[in-house]
Amino acid sequence: MSTAEPWDVIVAGAGLAGLVAARELAAQGLSVAVFEARERVGGRTWSCAFPGTETTVDLGAEWVAPGHHAALVAEYERYGIELLPDGEAGLPRTWLLDGETLSGDLPLDDAERAAFEAFIGDLVAEAEVLTGQPAFTSSPGIEVPFADRLAELPPRVAAVLSSLATSVMGALPSDVSVVGMLDDMAEIGAKPEPGEDGENGFARSSQRRVEGGVGQLADRIAATFEARLFLGAPIAAVAQDADGVEVTLAEGTAHRARGLVSAVPVNTLADIAFRPELPADIALLAAEKHSGQAVKAIARVAGMPGDAALSMWPPALTGAIGIGTAVAGWDDALVICFGLPETLDPTDPDALTAQLRRVFPEARVVEVACHDWNADPYARGAWFAPKPGQWALLAAFLQPHGRVVFAGSDISPTSLGYMDGAVVSGRAAAERIREVLGA
Repeated sequence: MSTAEPWDVIVAGAGLAGLVAARELAAQGLSVAVFEARERVGGRTWSCAFPGTETTVDLGAEWVAPGHHAALVAEYERYGIELLPDGEAGLPRTWLLDGETLSGDLPLDDAERAAFEAFIGDLVAEAEVLTGQPAFTSSPGIEVPFADRLAELPPRVAAVLSSLATSVMGALPSDVSVVGMLDDMAEIGAKPEPGEDGENGFARSSQRRVEGGVGQLADRIAATFEARLFLGAPIAAVAQDADGVEVTLAEGTAHRARGLVSAVPVNTLADIAFRPELPADIALLAAEKHSGQAVKAIARVAGMPGDAALSMWPPALTGAIGIGTAVAGWDDALVICFGLPETLDPTDPDALTAQLRRVFPEARVVEVACHDWNADPYARGAWFAPKPGQWALLAAFLQPHGRVVFAGSDISPTSLGYMDGAVVSGRAAAERIREVLGA
């Protein structure tokens, strides 16, 4: 069964990229339909109340770097959404490195710190060489596992860098391309604003959270744009012909449009049957999938300070950040915990308790809020982290596939893997599909 009236554009996915693209297209007078598989908008952003409270927490994407994420900050200003003060800056950090408990921003002696800073300096210089080149071009020398670069470093320096890399990328250093780390540290193609370089040389580590949760942005776009939104409508197939595209939903209904913006995560693309088939590089990345597999849980923890930060290597728990309390007067802290699926079950309070007690002996997890993005069929992973060899594949997403264009934080040429990248990519996709349609 088909719709009686075709749309100008169908958008697949109501994450930030899809919603921004739909809003821009509808504002320019095109008829737009957005089909979202979930019963909510926002994609891998999702804000909800922590159990038993009215305090909003974010189960997915959360942090914003104002000096780097200009497109995202402009969206917040447009909808009157406020950023919280930089509460994480200067938190006392504890490190558990190979079973040894240490403290300080960098738990390194003078010689180790010199090796660390030299390593970071070399990486930043390497990233600057790539700045200004076409998106997603690199040399074979940086399409290798980040772990390879750590092999000759002093053991503690390698442990610190491994912990930071795993936390930032949501994957082990052995599974992440060097160029992915370069992009995250120096954001290839974009310069940080003065004063926005983060501690330890990580260009975007100076980040803030959003008052009331990041999910507000998707909700407000969806509530005010002129596109037609369909929730609970997963797409099963996309077929093109000379006149347009036909999108078939999982329940069998077909809808026609002159063009399509595909704004679904890269790791879910293989679940949609495209005809003609996707270009080789896109199909390869869709089949291989990126390596971002971070597990996130927000835990109510007794016996642990609410202003602590924790890093570990080996990564049983890749990191933990205290964000205060959910209710005024609570003694218990809210702690954001990160891990990897092979080492941490975020739904198991006892497992979280055991890991936190390695540093905070009195810690006890009382309640947990989390979402398994790896098992989620409409995500199949966390934020984008490229495997060695995948960087160059991303260039294919910047070109139309007939009447289909692509959007999403996974493929954005700037702020790759961040909410800002989703906004940038959504705007670019709106322009690209207008060019395809001759609108």
